[in-house]
Amino acid sequence: MGGCGRVRRDGGAFVDGGNGSGEASSGGVGPGAGGAGGGGAAGTGGASSTGGRGGAAGAGCYRDPYLPDVYELPCDQPPAVPDCSDGWCTIEPGCFFMGSPWCEWGRAGISENPIQITLTRRFRIQQFESTQGEWTAAGLPNPAGLTEEGIGDCVAGDCPLGNVTWWEAAAYANLRSRAEGLPECYALEGCAGELGEGMACERLQTTPASMYECEGYRLPTGAEWEYAARAGTRTSAYTGDVSRDRDIQCYDEPVLDPIAWYCANAGSTTHPVGLKEPNAWGLFDVLGNAREWDASIDGLNEGGPYVDWGAELPLVNGVVPDEGFELRGGGFNAWPSLLSTSRRGSATPSSRGHGVGFRLVQTLE
Repeated sequence: MGGCGRVRRDGGAFVDGGNGSGEASSGGVGPGAGGAGGGGAAGTGGASSTGGRGGAAGAGCYRDPYLPDVYELPCDQPPAVPDCSDGWCTIEPGCFFMGSPWCEWGRAGISENPIQITLTRRFRIQQFESTQGEWTAAGLPNPAGLTEEGIGDCVAGDCPLGNVTWWEAAAYANLRSRAEGLPECYALEGCAGELGEGMACERLQTTPASMYECEGYRLPTGAEWEYAARAGTRTSAYTGDVSRDRDIQCYDEPVLDPIAWYCANAGSTTHPVGLKEPNAWGLFDVLGNAREWDASIDGLNEGGPYVDWGAELPLVNGVVPDEGFELRGGGFNAWPSLLSTSRRGSATPSSRGHGVGFRLVQTLE
């Protein structure tokens, strides 16, 4: 098998064999700034029967390492070419496999299983993480800053926004929509606190029920975020796979250095946006720098194929489940193994922390 970590049992079912280090990669604790998932830690934590780190994608996999257990071919997407203006990039729809290859080194045991998803709508996404300058230009107080230990957010107009709750990100999207005469995508109820000072709400509805149908600004679904971040690639980062056979710790990673601010090169803070190399869609800082809220509840681990997955949230009377919303992209203090386009952390929507921000999207058609 050569380290794939996948074996066939019972006439075709696949389960993880647990070779490699045998250590669940969705656990781990790293240097953190606190709040909203901290810094180095991401994922579900703890040991998992489907954990274990396998070899690099394709190294010893007797099956295609990218194909889910359930899929329909063809699964095609247009070439990723930059179509960006005024800080927004247009993303053409297509089919892709969300999650990581079965044999990717450092993959989370369950939460990154490959799943086939087709997106049918064009959308545009902010080329950069939402900045403090954009936020304060709307008349809002800047929540970004540093901890007493000097860890957290760089503070300048071109630095990514940090220290915001999910509720605040959604409220800011509504504010941007109102300012441009667009419909609001979120109905927030039972809110307390001021926007920019830790505002939290009790209930949520999307308007309309399908987020993809809203014409205003909103947070990306998990599928949109990963599709845009991957830009047609299948490796852990859009520049390649992180190094194999490293302990899960901080080290200089050549694949990440050109594109991301992370534990080995960021120091103790985030950095101004757009200083690293973009992906093929023209997006900057999708890995590293600020971690990014998306609009999907953590928990899609199997099934498919899906079309426009994430259109509706699994809410009960408007209450967000305990799993909370996903956080994507790793962060400025995250280890290389956690900076993967498929890695999903999560936090309750009222959580906030330094180095936690977002970028907005808008459905085009």
